Amino acid sequence: MSRARPAPAVPFRLAPELDNNKVFMVMLSELEGRFDPHFYKPELIEIDRVVRHKTNTKLQKFINGIHGGATPKKSKKEQYYSNKDKGIPLLRVQNITEEGINIDNAIFINKDTHHGYLRRSQVSENDLLVTITGRIASSAVAPCGFVGNINQHSVVIKTTSVEISKYLATFLNSNVGQKLALKRVTGGTRPALDYDALQNIPIVENLPIVEKMDIAYAAKKHKEAEARRLLDSIDDYLLGELGIELPPQQENTLQNRIFTRQLSEVSGGRFDPNYHFNIDMVTGHRADYELVRLKDIIKSLPQYGANEPAVDSIKGSGTRYIRITDISETGELHSDSWKTAKHIESQYLLNRNDLLFARSGSIGRVYLHKDTSEEAIFAGYLIRFIIDESKADFDYIFFTVTQ
Repeated sequence: MSRARPAPAVPFRLAPELDNNKVFMVMLSELEGRFDPHFYKPELIEIDRVVRHKTNTKLQKFINGIHGGATPKKSKKEQYYSNKDKGIPLLRVQNITEEGINIDNAIFINKDTHHGYLRRSQVSENDLLVTITGRIASSAVAPCGFVGNINQHSVVIKTTSVEISKYLATFLNSNVGQKLALKRVTGGTRPALDYDALQNIPIVENLPIVEKMDIAYAAKKHKEAEARRLLDSIDDYLLGELGIELPPQQENTLQNRIFTRQLSEVSGGRFDPNYHFNIDMVTGHRADYELVRLKDIIKSLPQYGANEPAVDSIKGSGTRYIRITDISETGELHSDSWKTAKHIESQYLLNRNDLLFARSGSIGRVYLHKDTSEEAIFAGYLIRFIIDESKADFDYIFFTVTQ
């Protein structure tokens, strides 16, 4: 009597932009109706296996209703949109964070749009909001009294209670929840969670983690505020060490905004008043050290970045596309904003200690590239400077220009 032969293994090779040509094998019996290699990445399979061993509960158990939104045409602004004072926030991916809803940079629709065109995606207090593209499965709970709406990159989920909504948001925002969601994304250049994939995310029920995470988020905010205070205090210390005395700031009145310059001082081909108004802030009244210009300490001509549209991708997969919006005020990369580009050209690949400057928008925002464990390129509204290490210290230049 012959024994049954085991099912053959199926070889998978991830695309280069996903996992550095990593190759792995999956048994034919382990296939679950999907044939894309990302779904079978060993690290995601292992997390899924451990969670499934602890629970058979899925997100759909807690859903009383789920709806997606839309983005009204910008060309019909007067018909759909409003200002902040009279409008209703239309939440985008960047407005839904692990620390709650942030409407600092939200756009606003009028009441007719909210109650008409987007009536199915209205957001009320205690609703659970989950992003389905971009930062996959980032979640937040609408606070008491909140009234808003969402675009097509998120969903609003109605649950039975605020406690359930808060727990689900906490679990989905965790590292485990994020990986469970990432395993289930579909799509090529624009990964996304469809409704079926979202509702089938395994959920481990453990309500006490909400209180623990609330404490952790509060501690995080406190440390960030303290870090901001320390960074602000560095200004005075740095200027003192350099022996630079800046002129006192003047009240912004019409009288103080009118000034004169000698013809001999108008040099370098610049005749715009803004440049000459701020020149004293650049040179200072007194300095103990010689001032040099950035152009004197770089190895080559500055380089503009790639002019490519950003493409949604899975965090940590492929070549990162760094844009101005990915850089914080303190010169760090936002961990919750991760994009790649359709075309990756080697001339834009970043090297260790490359210095990037924003040349429009958030002018003067700076980033010093340190992490070279994964490839990254930079966008067109950034300029790359390569510092000559024999003339200046990379970190000193970075910390100087960020103040």
